[in-house]
Amino acid sequence: KHSPVTRAVERHLARMQRQAAALQFRACPPAFDGAILAIAGSAHETRSADGRSIGAASGLLAGQVPALLRERFVLPPGAASVPDATLKYLLVLRLALARADISLCATANVSTLLTLLRLHAEHHEALVEDLRVGGFHRAAELPAALRAELAPRLVAMPARAAMLARLGAQATLGALWPRLAAVAVWTGGSAGVGLARLRAALAPDCRILELGYLASECRATLTLGRRAGAGLPTLDGNFFEFAERDAWDAGERRLMTLDALRKGHEYYVVITTQGGLYRYFINDLVRVTGHLGRTPLLRFVQKGRGVTSLTG
Repeated sequence: KHSPVTRAVERHLARMQRQAAALQFRACPPAFDGAILAIAGSAHETRSADGRSIGAASGLLAGQVPALLRERFVLPPGAASVPDATLKYLLVLRLALARADISLCATANVSTLLTLLRLHAEHHEALVEDLRVGGFHRAAELPAALRAELAPRLVAMPARAAMLARLGAQATLGALWPRLAAVAVWTGGSAGVGLARLRAALAPDCRILELGYLASECRATLTLGRRAGAGLPTLDGNFFEFAERDAWDAGERRLMTLDALRKGHEYYVVITTQGGLYRYFINDLVRVTGHLGRTPLLRFVQKGRGVTSLTG
């Protein structure tokens, strides 16, 4: 699906990213003490017929993170452009394993982190050897420009390699990155299927933060505090309408605005954005978990009829 991104949308996303970072800091200040492992898609994958850039929404969002935080990113922008998934995640691992100071990890899907754990177990010896002597054992498969970009980051680190060798192939995320204070992921709906496995791979005091209700079409909520259900609608940048789940499924097409929503009820979402989407039925279901003042707080439940998604 192609969702339009105007300058107004970019400004709105940048403002939302600043607010999201501030709220995450308020929820878990130690998460911002060290390096940040942010895993996203590529903001530029191809071009349209008229020359406009087309890419992943997650890459666009990552690019809107405040510069102060982007300077702490473990991954350079080029790492997201690797098309082969296994090669990309091995590269992510090679770069991340070099950093013992990672304090925050952010990625949409829990499955991404579980994949990193699996690949670490399968390629442990090769990755440790990469760290011991420098380089990346699959560097020849990367574009020349990316290899040049990565060269300063792929230096030999024998002491770190020795430590990882002692930890072994089955090391948990908490063991690999002992300063990891928070992981920001989707926890709602089926995206949280692997949440228990992720929790077991983290240190007991590492917090799991809900990223919020995010879609390619818009950023729909900001998570307030630590509770996963505390999603404040981004009502200053998008116009929301809703349809009661049972009524819509029964064929009724009556829409309501935020002020009419009731706690505990589930609704389909219809959005109008600054990018030009008008009364767009996104086929997402949300539940009202409470209110902040008179504004309902939303939590993503699942996709609507006809769609099953295991990881988002």
